[in-house]
Amino acid sequence: MTIEAQFQEGEYQIVILSAKDSGGLDAWLRLAKYKIPDGAAAALAPYVREQMKFFVAKVDIKKVKRDAHGLVVLSPLRFSFDSAELRLPVRLGLLNAEGQQDLLIYILSPDARYETANYQNAFIPTNVEVSDSVKQNFGAFYAELFDETLRKANNRAVVTEYAWSTPILQRPPPSMTWQSYHCDPCPAPETPPPSLSDWVTLGDETILGALATTKPGAQQKSFQLPEGVPESWVLTRLHTRYDKATLNEDLVFRAAKPMIGGTANADGTNADQGATASNDGKSRFQGRYIIRHYWEGPVACANPQYGIWSGPPLGQGGGTGGTKTAGDLANAKRGAMKLATVVKSPVPSLGLPGTPRPPLRKGEAPKPPR
Repeated sequence: MTIEAQFQEGEYQIVILSAKDSGGLDAWLRLAKYKIPDGAAAALAPYVREQMKFFVAKVDIKKVKRDAHGLVVLSPLRFSFDSAELRLPVRLGLLNAEGQQDLLIYILSPDARYETANYQNAFIPTNVEVSDSVKQNFGAFYAELFDETLRKANNRAVVTEYAWSTPILQRPPPSMTWQSYHCDPCPAPETPPPSLSDWVTLGDETILGALATTKPGAQQKSFQLPEGVPESWVLTRLHTRYDKATLNEDLVFRAAKPMIGGTANADGTNADQGATASNDGKSRFQGRYIIRHYWEGPVACANPQYGIWSGPPLGQGGGTGGTKTAGDLANAKRGAMKLATVVKSPVPSLGLPGTPRPPLRKGEAPKPPR
């Protein structure tokens, strides 16, 4: 076992190791007071055979920061390396796991969305109409929807939740702001679309570092990208939950064809039924869930037009709606919501028939609920 490098970064004491024998690496980690379960040498052996380096970080408790509730908040770790394939060595994370692991993966690429090459791929159902009760418990609804998507794949799938092509230098029209450009629908104010600084933070600083000092605004319209930096990038979000029974090899990723899903027409109707091939070579896929309030009075129009949707009328809650986002999904209460009772549109991939409301005839009022 060889120590390739050793240094302090923030609250972390970092050691980079290489090894010729997994038993020696296992012994070193134990001597360094790392909590390593029995059998760890067998899990480390495949990586040792492939001559991988090991990035080991120990937290210096005296240098950590705490939030308002006194909980420790660790700084993110960022490092770069060259590899012939895009692989995430997640099996090591199962060594000390007592239950399921919730994993979110963001992949930023200049030319393609990404999916797994060695596990089943699935798309989260999107453009789904749901009942009004979902509004107050969106996290629980989405967690159940996600879990059911995994169950249909025997809990061995990686789910695409988002894949969107967007320019790295956003040049909004004069009537739009920097933050609201390139989103459909635009997320809630607390989760704006990626800004220029986000792209620099997420990307390889050797490629994007030249953009770090560029500020959005009027001067942005004339800014020229450095040579070799693509104008458009694709951000993919993948999500899975796994344990020792459902994950037996690392995740390997590959470029995939562009897809669309979760988009809307100008009249509020769905522009797609979700997860279909893109015709223009750009990915535009997201999870989108709609609450629609149908007309509750008698129909007095001679020729009523159905299926045209907009926001609530002024004076009746106008401006209080807008897009909501689901957060902290790993800790959302599971099993608290039954999809069959809250999903209104059919979702064939999950075997949900839906309960669509039929159009009313002239003079007819909706029937009271049973």
